[in-house]
Amino acid sequence: MNAVPKQKSAPRTAEQLAAELADLERQLHEVRRMENAARSELPRHIVAGDTQAVAQGREDIALCEKRIKELTAAIESAREAARLASERDRGKLNTAAYRTVRRLVADQVAAIEQLEGAVQAFAGAYFAAEEGLEAVASAMRQAGVEPDRYLLSAKLHGITDRALHLETRGFFGRARTLDSPDELRRSGAASLVHAGREWQAVTLRQVRHALQIPEET
Repeated sequence: MNAVPKQKSAPRTAEQLAAELADLERQLHEVRRMENAARSELPRHIVAGDTQAVAQGREDIALCEKRIKELTAAIESAREAARLASERDRGKLNTAAYRTVRRLVADQVAAIEQLEGAVQAFAGAYFAAEEGLEAVASAMRQAGVEPDRYLLSAKLHGITDRALHLETRGFFGRARTLDSPDELRRSGAASLVHAGREWQAVTLRQVRHALQIPEET
């Protein structure tokens, strides 16, 4: 027949070993109390000539001494085991904490890289918007229509400043106004979308008028 493999018992926790140590220390305290009581009673039995009580007292003292030695050795072993278990558990906690921090650091590095990408995308979008406005102005001039740069080109930086200030709660950009954030939102003064659509409507109306193009339907 095949031998049945023995199942390993679960490792003792630091809390279990600490409880065991405390129990052994309580036992040691109790045995020492019993030994002291037996030693205190022994002279009285000797004086009384109670040989049976004297023999019993000496036997009790000897048993207590033996038990004290056993408990003292067990306590030393239990204390060392509790220390090792505590170090083991602390090591596990430290490893888990390190892994958590390592994961969070990696996530943060990814977030910072994403932020850099967003900054680059923002810069690219801003300069593309400037170049686009210049391209529109150039096309208008070629068509004989003088563009009004104050419609958007001259205000693009300021509106972008206000938009950044609003969206980052004042961390970046400048408000360039005494209006509150709610007032800025309601007025559209910090909205590039609002400014762009307004510029589109005015510019196309100007071009249609200059080139005598009928109203679009």
